[in-house]
Amino acid sequence: MQTAANLLYLARLDPTEAASRFRDLASGFRENGVSIWQSDYDELAILMFLDHPPTSIIDRVLSNRAKMQELRPKPDRSLTFNLAASITFLELVKLDREMKEITNAKALMDMQAIINAQQAAAAAAASSAAVCAASSSTSGVS
Repeated sequence: MQTAANLLYLARLDPTEAASRFRDLASGFRENGVSIWQSDYDELAILMFLDHPPTSIIDRVLSNRAKMQELRPKPDRSLTFNLAASITFLELVKLDREMKEITNAKALMDMQAIINAQQAAAAAAASSAAVCAASSSTSGVS
């Protein structure tokens, strides 16, 4: 949840607009039968950076996710949602609301900063998990 909060801050949106986008995405996914768990908040936070109607974001994520669910062995639901959200972000970040390519260098640099922040957060979380795992495995040794 901390990562999602940090990503929301990076969006530089009015807090009310950021909360509305986040809520609209979560509600839209739930209306489409997708359970949204706390572990999915990071993906929602990344998706709310997109200046697109929530329905087009949701439809694209669901389409990407459906393709992944056809893979064998079948990935778990958390992985397919995470990957579908990331792919959707990368697909839509280069398009404006009218689905025209963004050529503004500043907009592209801002999106790269967002992606870098997400990668840094993921690396920090992985590092923290590794430290916790190592700590717990050595704490039981006498």
